Amino acid sequence: MDPWLGFELEAEGSHRWEMGEARVWLQAREGELAVAMLREGETGTEEEVEWKRWTGIEKIGTVRMVPTFPDRPLVLRPTSNVMVSPNRTVAMFAALPMDVKMILEGDQELDLWTEHTKVVSNTWFGDTATGELCYSVPWVEALTLADLPEHPNRIICPVSIRNTSRDVLTVQRFCLRVEHLRLYQGGGVCGATRSQSPS
Repeated sequence: MDPWLGFELEAEGSHRWEMGEARVWLQAREGELAVAMLREGETGTEEEVEWKRWTGIEKIGTVRMVPTFPDRPLVLRPTSNVMVSPNRTVAMFAALPMDVKMILEGDQELDLWTEHTKVVSNTWFGDTATGELCYSVPWVEALTLADLPEHPNRIICPVSIRNTSRDVLTVQRFCLRVEHLRLYQGGGVCGATRSQSPS
């Protein structure tokens, strides 16, 4: 079943949504919706996780989960140093952590929440005056799509590293600003391309 298709949730009904190792439980009652989530990297059961409740909802109807980028830039850290020869450009791939947005569809579309599907850690990129808070992401530096680990809750993103100097470039980390990316779905995966500048 396509996890991105909307599903009906009737009063007094329940539903379990899965994406990779992430789990979302939904329970509907009269005028109320309760939701709990277990992210990849967390442990627990439906009874042990924290629940959030929305009240004053006249009708639940159709619930849709939408993939999206995290809300901060990502600092990618290769699992080993990447060495780029002088005056060369290398094309690689990265698997980015995915957030998911839960939407209630109806006469008036309602965005309930956006959550990480994987536990991520915070990091700082730049100096203390002009830097910014980011998420730290281990990067399995893949030359082909087949080299990437299989995680459904990842966004596949092409990465191009250009070394314009006369010396070998050692890549230990770099900042990827997701606001410049556009997300698409196809072939059962989510991918990212660079946004086109308006003409």
